[in-house]
Amino acid sequence: MMKAKTARSIGLTILSITVLGVLCLAASFFLYYGFFLFMEHYVYAGNHEKMSMGLVRITFTILYALLFLLLLKIKGWHLTKATLMVGPLGVAIVTLILINYRHMTQALLYVAILLATVLILLRIFKKQWFYYYAVLVAVIPALFYAWPR
Repeated sequence: MMKAKTARSIGLTILSITVLGVLCLAASFFLYYGFFLFMEHYVYAGNHEKMSMGLVRITFTILYALLFLLLLKIKGWHLTKATLMVGPLGVAIVTLILINYRHMTQALLYVAILLATVLILLRIFKKQWFYYYAVLVAVIPALFYAWPR
């Protein structure tokens, strides 16, 4: 009986991080896209060539990295924090690949450094197993989306 409860709990944790994490990733991209459209329409109106996509991507990556660090420091709500981590981490991975898409070896090196840093931080802060699963949930769709075709 105890094993069934544990298996069900693990299954629900995996399901919730997968579904809600991917939704969080989509929301993070929509937030980025909304910011991009706002900048394009209001700040660079009539002069779209001056808008630096790299700068917008890097700015959002830095903001999401700060959000990630804040999430790690908040006490409690671990499943929610792990789920919310998927969005910013996925956007950061996509950003690193898109900024360096002409040099995929370099892009993958940057992604590996980012992931190593995140995993080290998770280890330092002694986070539960589902945080590591959330990293996996962020990596798979991000690589699928950003990989050159």
